[in-house]
Formats: sequence, C-alpha cells, structure tokens
Amino acid sequence: MIVKSIVMATALTVGFSLPALASDVHFDRINATVPFSEGGGSDTLIRALTPYLSDALPGKPTILIRNERWWRYPFYEPFCT
Repeated sequence: MIVKSIVMATALTVGFSLPALASDVHFDRINATVPFSEGGGSDTLIRALTPYLSDALPGKPTILIRNERWWRYPFYEPFCT
C-alpha cells in the first residue's frame, strides 16, 4: 500500500511538472523589490543570492534590486501618523 502511494505521488508530480519543464521562457530582466531600507537583513540576503539566482535561471537575466519602504505606499498612510 505504501509503495503504491509513493508511485502514485511520483507519477502525479512528474505529470504536473512536465508542462513547466517544456516551457521555454526567458527573462531579460527581473525586478526584485525589497520592502526595507538598504543595508538591512533582507537587502543583504537578496544581494547575496542575486548572482546565484541569475546563474540558475535560463538566459542569465539581469536582476535589478529596488528598495521601497513600506510607508511609501498610500494604503499604509493612516498607520504612519
């Protein structure tokens, strides 16, 4: 019974992932928005992972990093007073 479940799960996983593997999507540029200021933990992490992520994606896209603080968005304005 366990072997049958494992075989079924593997078959479903492979079946659902084949269309994603067959797609030929190439990006020239990826915009990464970090919602915190420069030099923080999130910013440092994305900047450290960017070269590896660019090498791992097909076409080696350029990854642009933008730092946007959360209070610049208008729907957060009532909470900033």
